[in-house]
Amino acid sequence: MDHAIYIKMAALIRKDHAYLMEDSTMADEIDRVIVACAQSRLPVYIYVPTDVVSVQLDANRLQTPLDTTVRNPNSKTEDEIVSKVLSLITEASNPAILADVLAIRHGGLELIKKLAEITHFPSFSTPLSKGVIDETAPYFYGLYNGKASFPGVAEAVEKSDLVINLGPLLSDSNTGGFTRDIKDENLVRLGHDFVQIKGQKFDGYHLLPILKRVVEELEAQPQKYKLPRSQHAERAEAPVLNDSKSGELKQSFVWQRLGRFLKENDIVLAESGTAQFGMPDATFPRNTRYITQIFWSSIGYTVGSCLGALVAAKEMRHPGRVVLIVGEGSLQMTVQEIGTYLRYGFKPIIFVINNNGYAIERAIHGPEQGYNDVSMLWDHQKMLEFFGAREDTGIKAESRATKTVEELENVLDDEEFGSRDRIQLCEIFMDKFDYPWRLSKQLEIARARMKEAAGKANITAG
Repeated sequence: MDHAIYIKMAALIRKDHAYLMEDSTMADEIDRVIVACAQSRLPVYIYVPTDVVSVQLDANRLQTPLDTTVRNPNSKTEDEIVSKVLSLITEASNPAILADVLAIRHGGLELIKKLAEITHFPSFSTPLSKGVIDETAPYFYGLYNGKASFPGVAEAVEKSDLVINLGPLLSDSNTGGFTRDIKDENLVRLGHDFVQIKGQKFDGYHLLPILKRVVEELEAQPQKYKLPRSQHAERAEAPVLNDSKSGELKQSFVWQRLGRFLKENDIVLAESGTAQFGMPDATFPRNTRYITQIFWSSIGYTVGSCLGALVAAKEMRHPGRVVLIVGEGSLQMTVQEIGTYLRYGFKPIIFVINNNGYAIERAIHGPEQGYNDVSMLWDHQKMLEFFGAREDTGIKAESRATKTVEELENVLDDEEFGSRDRIQLCEIFMDKFDYPWRLSKQLEIARARMKEAAGKANITAG
C-alpha cells in the first residue's frame, strides 16, 4: 500500500509537509515544517511511520530556539512599500484604519493597537476582527460591513482619502455581501501574502515586517507625520436597537445586552448562525478577544474552539473569563467537548441560544421545512450534570433558563453568575423566526444580486 497517499490527500490544504524516513534528516525536517507553520499560520503535515516513532534524536538542538521571523523576499521592494505607505499617511487629510482578521491571525494584533493609538486615525473593525480596536477609545468609529453596517459607519470609511486595510479577508459575510465600496485610489491593503497600494500589487509580501517598520517610524517621529491627527470624519454612535424592560427576548435586545455583560480581557466565542450575526451589535470592553469564523461557518466549531481557548488562557494565566455563545443546533454537533471542560476543571460561561432549530437556515430557505428543525428533546438544564458536574464528583455548576427580558436581566446582573468559581450555563430562548438585522440585510442584498443576475441572463438568452 502506498502510505504516501495521505500526504497527497492533504496537499491542497497544507503549506508544507515532511515524510520522516531517514534518521539523519528527521530533526531537520521536523524543524523545517514547524518553522513553515509558524511563519505562514497555515496547516502543515508531518507523516510519522509507526516504525520510526522510537528513533532517538539529538536533544541538544532543543536548546536553540527556531527562527520563525517573517521576512519579505526583497528588502529594496519592502523599502519602497514602506516609503509609499508613509508618504500616503503624510499626504492624507482624512485617513482611516480598517483592521481585519488576517492581520490578527498573522501576529499583528499589538502592532494594530499601537498604530491606532499613535495616529488616532478613525479606526474600524470587521465582523471577523471585532475587538481588535479598543471599542471604548475615541478613535474607534465602528464595525465596517459594507451596507450591513450601523448608520454612518460605511460613509465614514468610504469617504476617507486613505484607508489602510490590514489583513483583509474579503468573504461574503465579512463584507456585507460584498458591498464594500472603497475606491482603489484611496486604498492600501497589507495582506499576509500580498500588498496593494492604490492598485499597484506586490505579490509575496507580508504585512508584518512592513507594519512593524511603519509603526516604528511613526512612533519615532510623530511631529513629522502630524500625529496624533485631528479627526475630521463624523463619529456615528452605535444605536440602541431595543431598550425593552420586559417581555419576550428578541434578537434586537439580546446581543447588545450580552455586550454589557462582558468584562475587560474576556475571551468571547460566537458560533456560526445568529450569534455570529448578532454579536457585532454589542460594544466590547477593552482587550476583548473575539473568536468566530464566518468564512466557512462550520457549525459546532466554537465548542471545540472554546476548549482551545480555555487551555491557552490557563497556560498564559490570562486574567479574563472565557465566554461561549452557541446555538442549540450547533451545540448538538460537538457537545461532547463540554465533558472535556469539566474533566480538566475549566469553568467557562456558556450561553445556549435556543431558537428551536437552525434559524439562519430558516432565514435563507425553507422557514417551515423539517430539514431546518433539530431535536428539541434535549434538556440543556441537565447537560452539565450529565457530563459530570454533580455532588458526587465535587464539580460545581449552575444552569439557568431565560425566556423574558426580566429573567435575562436577573441572570446577567447576578455577580455569582459572572464569577469564575464554577462552570455556568444560561439558556436563552427566542422565537425561531426572529433573526438578527445584519443577517436579514445580507440576505436582502444577496437576493437582489441574484435577481439582477437572473435578469441579465434572461436578456442575454433573449
